[in-house]
Amino acid sequence: MNARIIKKAEASKKENYTINEDEFLTTEDFRVNIPNLKENFFRITGEISELSSKNKWTEIIDIFYPVEDKLPEFTNSEFQAELRSKLSFALNQLGKFDEAIAELQKAVEHDPDKFIYHHNLAYTAYNSLYSAKNRKIFLRGNHKKERIELAKKHFQAAFAIRPDTITNFYRMGMLIKEIENKPLKSFNYFHTAVKNWEKLDEQAREKRHQEKKNYIKSLYQLASALLKSGKVKEPYDYLTRCIEEDKQTDYIMPQNKYFALGKIFVFKGDYKKAVEHLETALEYSSKKEDFIIELLARSYFFGKNTEKALKIIQRLDNRWMKPYCRWTKADILCSLKRLEEAENVLSEKLETDTKSRHKTLIRLAKINYLKGSYKKCLEYSILASQFYSSTWQNTNAECLYWECVSLYRLGKTEKAMQAVLKIKKLHPGYQNIHLVEKKIKEEIH
Repeated sequence: MNARIIKKAEASKKENYTINEDEFLTTEDFRVNIPNLKENFFRITGEISELSSKNKWTEIIDIFYPVEDKLPEFTNSEFQAELRSKLSFALNQLGKFDEAIAELQKAVEHDPDKFIYHHNLAYTAYNSLYSAKNRKIFLRGNHKKERIELAKKHFQAAFAIRPDTITNFYRMGMLIKEIENKPLKSFNYFHTAVKNWEKLDEQAREKRHQEKKNYIKSLYQLASALLKSGKVKEPYDYLTRCIEEDKQTDYIMPQNKYFALGKIFVFKGDYKKAVEHLETALEYSSKKEDFIIELLARSYFFGKNTEKALKIIQRLDNRWMKPYCRWTKADILCSLKRLEEAENVLSEKLETDTKSRHKTLIRLAKINYLKGSYKKCLEYSILASQFYSSTWQNTNAECLYWECVSLYRLGKTEKAMQAVLKIKKLHPGYQNIHLVEKKIKEEIH
């Protein structure tokens, strides 16, 4: 059969069936190239997942961000929220918090009832605040306040959708405790995180095993928050539970757990047990952290083993010693009547302390008082007051007190009495003022 006959047969065959065109499909529809968004979405998110598994965050952003430019077909589609959420994670990893937040806000706007978008937005705001706390980025004034409120708003939205969450209650607690520095107000959030985990049955715990670490961390933070408030019994209970739960995992580093136990016994006044736990913390600590050494030295010091306390604190190099470690070393040296050495320890690096210099200056004032150098005591006290006022926009009772005492010892009774009246007005509960007031009144009369 030749080619002409074949073509004629095919044409005849084609004309034998009816084409049923309707409102759903016409032959003209084949002329338009309609991309399959769903298939394209799964392909793109698969690529993003693959790159994420290799931590290739920059490549993700270079290829797919911003959506409006790189993937314009998705900007008004049902898939845009999930896509923006995935891209926000890469932006978060790169420290591009403003851009990540903007993407998540669009996701929330598109689907305001979806837990994961509120969860991710709250976490991104929270993460940016921690980056600012660790000085990786700068958030100042109103910008920081707005970021805190943004995190809180979306944590609350996440709670409303899933009140049984553990991670979000833990993070809200950390936001309030560490960023806002309100440990007591954080208590309820950590407590809810703990209760939410403990209410789960074994099957639910297995399914949500990734949240266990935040349950354990919440136990630890409950102990820390309560300890900061001056309570002792409850922190011990929470911390021992934390240690028991964390035996196999060490979500909290062992040195931190035993350090916290040591701190509890310092508060209790049981310095022998404090020393035991702090020695254990030091054994676990590969870097021999200064905060463990300082509290161990202070525990020996409070337990009246002063020579041992000095040996412990001398493990720290004077050149790199933090202010609170210098205070402990100076206090130990003063109790050993080695005042010149104590003064040298405190004077070194004095100007580099931008937050707590007044505490060093007051110790220097007291050392000079013991040496009978009342003029120097006055000078250091005034410097301490000036520093505290300029840094914290407030007055400090101890700074004013040592001004008052040094004025009295210098024979300036009228000025000393003025200082007494100032303390009584600004800090009426300051207990040490009554003795010096009595002495001044005896001098006047």
